Amino acid sequence: MRPEKTAILNEIREKAERSAFLFLANYHGMSVEQSTAFKAALRPASARMVVVKNRLLRIVCREKGWTALEPFLKRGTAMIVGTDPVEAAKVLQKFRADPANQKRPEPKGGVLGAQVLSALDIERLATIPPRPVLYGQLAGALAAPMAGLVGVMTRKLGSLVQVLKAAAEKKAAQAA
Repeated sequence: MRPEKTAILNEIREKAERSAFLFLANYHGMSVEQSTAFKAALRPASARMVVVKNRLLRIVCREKGWTALEPFLKRGTAMIVGTDPVEAAKVLQKFRADPANQKRPEPKGGVLGAQVLSALDIERLATIPPRPVLYGQLAGALAAPMAGLVGVMTRKLGSLVQVLKAAAEKKAAQAA
């Protein structure tokens, strides 16, 4: 393999290894302006889009054991990598929703950890609420059993007070 191809292959390898996820998208039909706009939209989500040769990406996929991605390596392939797959999926979905972009780039599939993703999985990732909302939901889920326990204990304590009050009234009535 020529040194230029080896350098490109090493760059693809490095991006795949350093990234928390790897999405594959069909960029075929996108204009230069659309591609530039999409790359700019990915930056705030700590993600990048890199156009790669299918043959070189196939080599990296085989090395990583991602053979399930090989059927996706047809036509123009862009590799989307970064640190937050949910935010990248949201950017991808929002960009595709703009009628001017003609539903491009089109997700093909990807990898998240050891899990192979379909295009539908990537679209589902975009529906996950933002991180602060998830933290709020988690806090609520953790607090709910404690709040229930406090309610039960309060009712039991109230019942105990009523029993003791009734017993005291009964003794007072018997003494009189």
